[in-house]
Amino acid sequence: MTKDILASLAVFHLGDREASWTDIRDQLSEVARNALYMAHTDLSLVAYQAIYADHHTNISKAAALLPLTLNQHRGVVGAQRILEAATERLQGDPKALVDIVDSLDGIVGAGPAESLKATQEPLHWDDLYKAYLKEREGDVKKSTLDGYESNYKQVSEALEVTGTSNLRTHTRADLVAMRDELLETRKASTVNNLITQFTTVMTWAVDNDYLTKAYTAKLKLTKGAESSRIPFERAQVETLMNHAASLPVDSWERWGLSLLAVTGARAREVTQLGVEDIKQIDGVTCISIHEETEGQSVKNKYSIRTVPLVDGVLGFDLQAFLEALKGPKPPLPACHGVNNVQARKLLGVMIREVLPNKSEHQTLHSLRHHMASAFKVSGVPVAFAQALLGHASGTVAYDTYGGVEFPMGTLAETIAGVFKPVAQAAS
Repeated sequence: MTKDILASLAVFHLGDREASWTDIRDQLSEVARNALYMAHTDLSLVAYQAIYADHHTNISKAAALLPLTLNQHRGVVGAQRILEAATERLQGDPKALVDIVDSLDGIVGAGPAESLKATQEPLHWDDLYKAYLKEREGDVKKSTLDGYESNYKQVSEALEVTGTSNLRTHTRADLVAMRDELLETRKASTVNNLITQFTTVMTWAVDNDYLTKAYTAKLKLTKGAESSRIPFERAQVETLMNHAASLPVDSWERWGLSLLAVTGARAREVTQLGVEDIKQIDGVTCISIHEETEGQSVKNKYSIRTVPLVDGVLGFDLQAFLEALKGPKPPLPACHGVNNVQARKLLGVMIREVLPNKSEHQTLHSLRHHMASAFKVSGVPVAFAQALLGHASGTVAYDTYGGVEFPMGTLAETIAGVFKPVAQAAS
């Protein structure tokens, strides 16, 4: 590498492989401003045309010959455009240089990472974290990057389920909903680790002008706080069930929402059900929650269980559901080509539309909390609640959510008793 190339790189702060994009961008801004504000004579016009041409040639050679980092290549694109715009200014046309000074976003290339900065375009998490990983390629082992990507994909699924597709317009409530979705099938410590890695990328995005704000402060769970989600009130659940009943009988959304309300199952458990998972045991219709079928998963071994479907609970029409299952396209997400991530997202959107004034801490999972709270208020034995909710211990089942197998009839009677109409209960 010649001294001329080194000198040209130094002008734009491009000789340091460790330089951040912020540092390079600041230097580009300084050079652009100097080129715009500098006074010239007839003699200096000729001299600076030659200077800019030499720098342009040297920087282009560096881009072609050297193993530059992503940030350095970004800087090369910016430097080339500044030099071209500065030459136009010497010819009496300052427009391009003014545009660069007004907005440095105007000097970057059209590559994938930089195109994310175009404020008129949505910024998706998948694009953002890939840009972040691309920048770190030279600093971190591939195995470490692969681990990061695995975690980022989990965050991606949670954001998709909660409907947060454009990070440029994200709110604090969006990130709380993402955290709550992660909590559905993960321990608090695992979720905190994912949030830490998410926050790192979001902070990097703000520092590098992809975002103007990231609402990640104090997003992690505090010690002992497993979840900030709160149950739906009975009136809210009834409103949701009334809405579900207004949908077509062959609609998977109708029965997906209904099953969540009347079983207390996790959203993932319900949205991955197949027709074969609707069973008759001891004369009781049940849903079978397991992970034996490809594409199905459960939180842990205690989540594998069978939960009865009780006719009339919260207005649930069991016969209509069973009849719909016999149709050419059974009313389950998988039968409509909808995967469990998409299904949870769409049901979450439905809840927000039906209950526009709900708390930001109320999500699909709040239907599960409602069921657990109803069990607790009604004095349902801990062991029964454990069997129905799929928890390893009664303490978890009640303290957080409000091994023994029980006959399906007994569990069905338990649910029926909890949701028995007030007038009937009093008689």
